[in-house]
Amino acid sequence: LDLVPPVLIPGLTILNAVTAHASVDLGWESKEMDTILFSVGIMYAIVFFIIVTYRLIHREPVTLFLKPTLLIMSAPFEVGLLSYLSTRKEIDTFASALFYSGFFIFIVLLLVVFNKKLPFMVSWWGACFSTVALTNASLQYARFNQLSFNMGIAVILLGIVTVFILITLFQTIRHLFTGKLLTPG
Repeated sequence: LDLVPPVLIPGLTILNAVTAHASVDLGWESKEMDTILFSVGIMYAIVFFIIVTYRLIHREPVTLFLKPTLLIMSAPFEVGLLSYLSTRKEIDTFASALFYSGFFIFIVLLLVVFNKKLPFMVSWWGACFSTVALTNASLQYARFNQLSFNMGIAVILLGIVTVFILITLFQTIRHLFTGKLLTPG
């Protein structure tokens, strides 16, 4: 299979639905629906994460255009953490494993994706999405466990994601006005 990281987005959408739905308490039916959605979303993400990882290891590398989307590989863990915390309201071992797994994958892929050879492309927005997911998860994780180490990570990530989005926005506008935004690489 030649699946690429953006195929994880439907699973992330289901996990995001849990986060949004958890804020509306409709009784036991609401909690049961959140559990069903979380289960479906996390299973989708795990299955396709494995398939995409297999493809990345055993097939040719992704195109230069898709390279920034590799960071989406960390998003199922971070969005999964957000949906898990929205229903559990506490940090346990599973929540910690979700956070640190996503954090580790993000850092490793960040070093692989962004180097001097990667020109700006509109697909950088996919990397922004993943960085925002990590930052949001980091902020929630720090809010729940109150450790200064995690609060420090969250503040640093918030600064990084702000600068990254501003750079991406500036480059998008610049490439739009020079006519290079949607030209094939």
